[in-house]
Amino acid sequence: MHLENYDQIILQVLKFFAEKYWPYWPEDLAVLFSPNQEAFINELITDYASDPKMMRLVFDVIGHAFPERKSDYLRQLLKINHDFEIFRQLNLVKAKFFGSIESLIPWKEQRIQDWKAIEEVFAGLRPSTKFFKHRDFVKKQIDWLKRDIEEEKHPNTRPKVIRADTLPEFTPILTPELKHLYRQIKEQFPFLDFAIWTTRWLNHWVEHLAGKFYTLVEVEGDHEEAHAVFSFLKSKEEYPEVFLDPDAKEIENYLGYTQDTLIVRNLREDAPIVRHLIPIASLEKILVNIFCEPILFAMYQEEELENIYVNVFTNYQLDEQKMIQYAESYNQANEIQQFIYQTHKLINTK
Repeated sequence: MHLENYDQIILQVLKFFAEKYWPYWPEDLAVLFSPNQEAFINELITDYASDPKMMRLVFDVIGHAFPERKSDYLRQLLKINHDFEIFRQLNLVKAKFFGSIESLIPWKEQRIQDWKAIEEVFAGLRPSTKFFKHRDFVKKQIDWLKRDIEEEKHPNTRPKVIRADTLPEFTPILTPELKHLYRQIKEQFPFLDFAIWTTRWLNHWVEHLAGKFYTLVEVEGDHEEAHAVFSFLKSKEEYPEVFLDPDAKEIENYLGYTQDTLIVRNLREDAPIVRHLIPIASLEKILVNIFCEPILFAMYQEEELENIYVNVFTNYQLDEQKMIQYAESYNQANEIQQFIYQTHKLINTK
């Protein structure tokens, strides 16, 4: 097959994953690329520099197929598009753990070196003022990892942590509406696994009560299964506002015009689910979702995010390691680990 035709086939595969099949396994995409396709990678970055999902896909491929060129490709992207949000979503440092179970220090030290390599990319970029957020973001990753290493070496420096086993489990109220929604989906798709949760539960922990809410239906499997659930619910008159994995533009322009909005999307890998009367998102998953998706959960950011975390950490059992592990799927394990650390510090000062 001619190389240009093969490149076009790969492009269609990437577009499919970016638009229809999310999340995905980067290793599966990387095997499609060979060493002589570096020019094609250059074209992808040039043509799709403003597309966050395509750029995340491309840099996932780079991390597996062309790791030695990662800094060069990142420099190319930033020269074309300096948008910080796109940069922040890239998986630039591999999160996969290696090392002994006794110590995470070697793994964290390697991550520091990887982040320092990213830091060097900004040296030749102009104007430098456009990359202040980028440099600050990288510096924070390095500082957090250094702090974690020091804490592992000197455990007494850690803030006092509330013993989770002395606190009750979170048991949310399952309203008749939630149960009805679950039964409708289960009767239509009896073999489908999915979980439901609602932002109404967050009203217990915020200072300013929300008046509009999201109910999320998160479906295991591929995009087609989530789309089938979306189409089914969209056909019901009782659900006037239903969206399928809305992007930033849809969230800004269309969500929130009714009191309750239904959002259908795929369930991420390793998403922690608990089963009460119906399968629901665990408290750990909810906390990670609102932290890692600030556009969708804009009403729960800044001070409200602190309020939620402090109230939950003070009053309920939580598995912090499960939160950090799940945050890896957003490439934000370090960030949420730091926020957990800050939450404990806030609790200790009260």
